Amino acid sequence: TFMNDYITFLGGKNIADGLTRGTLTREYVLVNKPDVIAVVTMGIVGDEEVKTWRSYTHLPAVSKNRIFIIESDMACTPTPPDFLKTLQILNELIAQTH
Repeated sequence: TFMNDYITFLGGKNIADGLTRGTLTREYVLVNKPDVIAVVTMGIVGDEEVKTWRSYTHLPAVSKNRIFIIESDMACTPTPPDFLKTLQILNELIAQTH
């Protein structure tokens, strides 16, 4: 997926790596304790999703303040320039939290 590509190009490891089908449940994410969570915009639902994730204070992504919202049109169906722009945005967001 494009999200896997972003993660890989930024030197990360996708907790969904190796899955061939299905949906990532909240429980799956909680068990795998990611260092970063990228929420793709879904209208106003994106902000609510971030609030929900922030309630799981034991997650490294929460304690390190690494929950980010990214634009779905740009990130999920990118043109080559949009792919690069999304990659740059994620890189900058992650770098700001170091």
